[in-house]
Amino acid sequence: MKKLIKLTALSLVAVTTNSFSVEDITPGFWKISMESGVAATPDWKPQPFELSQCLTASDAQNPDQLLLGMSSSGATGCDILNRQYSGNTLTFDVSCAGTLGLKGHGQVSFTATSLDGTLDVTMGGEEKIDMQNKIHASYLGVCPATGNTK
Repeated sequence: MKKLIKLTALSLVAVTTNSFSVEDITPGFWKISMESGVAATPDWKPQPFELSQCLTASDAQNPDQLLLGMSSSGATGCDILNRQYSGNTLTFDVSCAGTLGLKGHGQVSFTATSLDGTLDVTMGGEEKIDMQNKIHASYLGVCPATGNTK
């Protein structure tokens, strides 16, 4: 199950880094957190997944660059599809061709310094798992001198 959380989190990073338009992103240090749940196993309450990321002005112009260096055998080849913006809200579909065949639908609302939303995904080959995720991202300030951190 921990692997599923990590794979979903990586897909959420893909979603969040692709959900902004260049003029909306504040370059700097961001914290992304995700809470996950599986309706079929309501007693399973994993710890929230957290990731801190330094977003440069260059990254803001090409957010997909944030995903370079991240690899997971189960969540590769992710695409964000059917993007629809309405004000500061984005709805989208996500599809990852990796071994888990992740597919899902999400909605996020964002400002220049925050993002909140949901992503519901189905993963798995023979045994499907439906996972509900809540995501929050916030701008923390200037990037630390060491750059990216996790």
